[in-house]
Amino acid sequence: MTSAPAIGESASSVKPVLTARIPWVPFAFLALTAAIAVAWSAAKLLWWDEFLVLWTDHQPGWAQVAQIQLHWPVSLDPLVYHCLANTAMRLLGPGAFAIRCRRCSAFWSCSSAFISSCAT
Repeated sequence: MTSAPAIGESASSVKPVLTARIPWVPFAFLALTAAIAVAWSAAKLLWWDEFLVLWTDHQPGWAQVAQIQLHWPVSLDPLVYHCLANTAMRLLGPGAFAIRCRRCSAFWSCSSAFISSCAT
């Protein structure tokens, strides 16, 4: 989209109205996705796999989490995943937010990388 030439201005010197690409579409998509995720989380508190993570990783320390995952593994996720879940539950309390905050932070970091790549 270009602006109309002013009086006395040639058509070749007309510059586009938008000189810089503004990544509003990724921001809109990000906001819509976040709104849907919040509404969905209020309706569905925990999925079965999240309940199992909550049940096995709510331990006093990483050694107990490693012991459980070594002898009675409930999921095939790496031990780092369960240690991060344990840390999130110790910081935020056992619940859906503690389980999902790691996913949200990964989503936001990937989204910010996507938005910055769109801006360049």
